[in-house]
Amino acid sequence: MMALFYEWTHFIVHTNVKPWTSYGKKVRRNHLLHHFRHEGYWFGFTYPLVDRWFGTDPDPATIVRSPTAT
Repeated sequence: MMALFYEWTHFIVHTNVKPWTSYGKKVRRNHLLHHFRHEGYWFGFTYPLVDRWFGTDPDPATIVRSPTAT
């Protein structure tokens, strides 16, 4: 069930579906930051709280865009 939830969430984030809940907005924001700002942060996009625990949820304004981020 967890793998299905992860894959479904990942699929939805990569579509034009706009989330309507605050949780969905946070998940989408974190995943897009991971891809387009710096791939070294925002790993737990399905569960954003995990990034807080591990310190990988910094203020995006303080992170320089990675040269390898697409």
